[in-house]
Amino acid sequence: MTDVSIISKTEENILKVARTVFLNYGYEGTKIAKIAHEAQISTSVIHYYFRSKKRLYSKFVFKLIDALFDPYFVDSEKKENNEAIYRFLNLEINYNSDFFFSIVEELFVEDYEMARFVILQWKHFYEIYKNK
Repeated sequence: MTDVSIISKTEENILKVARTVFLNYGYEGTKIAKIAHEAQISTSVIHYYFRSKKRLYSKFVFKLIDALFDPYFVDSEKKENNEAIYRFLNLEINYNSDFFFSIVEELFVEDYEMARFVILQWKHFYEIYKNK
């Protein structure tokens, strides 16, 4: 096994755990120590790969954006997943919106229109699930 595959597996494990923690607690409620504990690694490993909570959160948001454009994303079989994302958006849009949307804008710094489109899609997804 090469070092590259170990790095990929470690990063994927961190992102998988971070996804669950961020979905449940939002950015403000998430602590790197919680992610490290759940991933059964030290906080220094997370800092080695992502440097900061903000960078880890950015990577997480980017992966959620990918999911948003997945044609099967709103599939009823994924209802539990969609509800978790709705709860997350409820936290971030209602209590941390400036920071959340600034992260999206940073991800698309070269394409302001795409950033605005993604934000509108997030708000649309949020409104759909809020009204169910």
